[in-house]
Amino acid sequence: MAAPEPPGYRFRMSVPPVQHVYLSPHLDDAVFSCGGAMAAQRARGERVRVITVCAVPPSEDTPAPPLLRDGLLAAGLNATEFVRSRREEDRRALSLLDVEYEWAEGLDAIYRLPHTYRTLGALAGPIAAEDPLIELAAALVRSIPPDALLYAPLGAGEHVDHCIVCEAVMHAGRRALFYEDFPYAARDPDAVSRRVRALGDSMNPIVIDVSATLERRIAATLCYASQVGEPGVMAMLVSSYACGIGDGVPHERVFARHD
Repeated sequence: MAAPEPPGYRFRMSVPPVQHVYLSPHLDDAVFSCGGAMAAQRARGERVRVITVCAVPPSEDTPAPPLLRDGLLAAGLNATEFVRSRREEDRRALSLLDVEYEWAEGLDAIYRLPHTYRTLGALAGPIAAEDPLIELAAALVRSIPPDALLYAPLGAGEHVDHCIVCEAVMHAGRRALFYEDFPYAARDPDAVSRRVRALGDSMNPIVIDVSATLERRIAATLCYASQVGEPGVMAMLVSSYACGIGDGVPHERVFARHD
């Protein structure tokens, strides 16, 4: 007589490992920069996960940082409520792209070290030696399964949070691609080349055709209402930059390190 099947046996399914892991410094960067590639990967049935590094809301008694004070006042939100609303925007965008996501416990630079990173100039570096995000980002990278292909920000625009995440992946020696940080790359024509030079010119560009998924990227991008400004202007910026990369055909660009 055959042994009985264990409970749930008939419903057990093999779940493939996550193939693509995108590290997003903030609650929008991965979608802004790679939404078309992620949508294409999902269309092929591949598993995609976005890990947002700086995603935890600050405590309720956190004062509004100078760079956001006027905007928060106009919106009637405190810093905690604002980040929570940003997480809801992120949830909608990533659900639209049908990708998995995690929110890590990092604070945005303007909440993490408010006296150090208090101006736009300070946010563009240098990175403070005592910045706790350095260790948090390194620990996150170590926690990601080794078979997953990592995607990290290149650091175009030189925002300290982007550069910390980029450097954590580089120092780990993991198989990784580095994506152009949008919209920094679109708004400053020299941002990408300047960053590549800063990294020692050890980067080879790779272009990804997103002509079939550009509209999904734009729709996901527009979920971040607090960040995009005029939707029509942002949609045009996404489309024109993608077409510029691909000589008229929408593409996204990543970089691979070479020895």
